[in-house]
Amino acid sequence: MEYFILNQDEQVTEAVKPLGISGLVKDYGLTTESWESLNDLPEQFYLDEDGGDEYVDFIAAPVPLVSSRLKELFQKFDARIFFKPVVLADPKAMRQELYWLINPSSCDCIAAQSEFNKDGTVKHLVIDQHKAEGRWIFKVAGIMEHWIIVNLGVAEAVLRREFSGVRFIRVDSI
Repeated sequence: MEYFILNQDEQVTEAVKPLGISGLVKDYGLTTESWESLNDLPEQFYLDEDGGDEYVDFIAAPVPLVSSRLKELFQKFDARIFFKPVVLADPKAMRQELYWLINPSSCDCIAAQSEFNKDGTVKHLVIDQHKAEGRWIFKVAGIMEHWIIVNLGVAEAVLRREFSGVRFIRVDSI
């Protein structure tokens, strides 16, 4: 099976940039293990006035946010994924868009061939296919990065539907 990191397409330079989400991360002390402590009540955040005005389907940082369209597709693959509603508000344009903070379950699937930097960040990720078998969308347990991993079927489904601002980075697997 092939796996990919879901990433925001950097070529979309006019993507909106939410402000204040770092506060949400700080308030909840969010780590990959503590995201389950979030409730499902909506949060509202304003957009950076110096940012762009394109509402892409995936915003990677500071926390992963997906559009409602992408959420619906992901739920077809895994109905157990936790989503927290987030409203992105642009008062100047008098516009609000609903996004979803995504928190798929973690999978302990790091292969021994993975390499790490001295600070503990991932240098080269290798996924053990046997440990990830049957998983469509997940986070990798035991790493500092908040990467969302999708298998080939999910990546193909996203690419067929022409979502904006989505890019995939292939991950090695054994």
